[in-house]
Amino acid sequence: MKGASAVFCAVLLVLLAGSAMAQEWSAEQKEVIAHIKTCWDANVRAYQEKNSDPFFAACPCEKDAYWWVASEGAPRQFMNLTARLTAEDLLWSIKRQNWLDLRPLSIKIDGDLALIYYYSTWIVENYRGEISQFEQKHFEVYRKKNGRWTFLGGMVAQ
Repeated sequence: MKGASAVFCAVLLVLLAGSAMAQEWSAEQKEVIAHIKTCWDANVRAYQEKNSDPFFAACPCEKDAYWWVASEGAPRQFMNLTARLTAEDLLWSIKRQNWLDLRPLSIKIDGDLALIYYYSTWIVENYRGEISQFEQKHFEVYRKKNGRWTFLGGMVAQ
């Protein structure tokens, strides 16, 4: 009986997750999703070029935006995160990376503000030739300024 309950719960979770991903998004919600994908493409280019400029050119962010990696004790200023990763040689220890999927769960648009919860899937290869795939859970906040979505802050967990 316990096994049947576990299977039922697993099937229910899959169905609920599937229905959340199958939502129809408004044009403005789709715009936020497209913006995030553009940022990720710019992030991939930044890794290829070993230069963070393409990322920040494509993805404006507030100078005082904070980003909290859930495994760390506290959030960090997003603009300083790239400098820290570069200094620690973490940013450039990746040979190749690419995103595979973005699955939005909830997108709330309130005037010029967007709050989005979503999953992402990435694949990464280091210089030892090791390839890994990982999924992340995101919460991000954007404000539309001068016709572009600007990152205000967020959180990510694996």
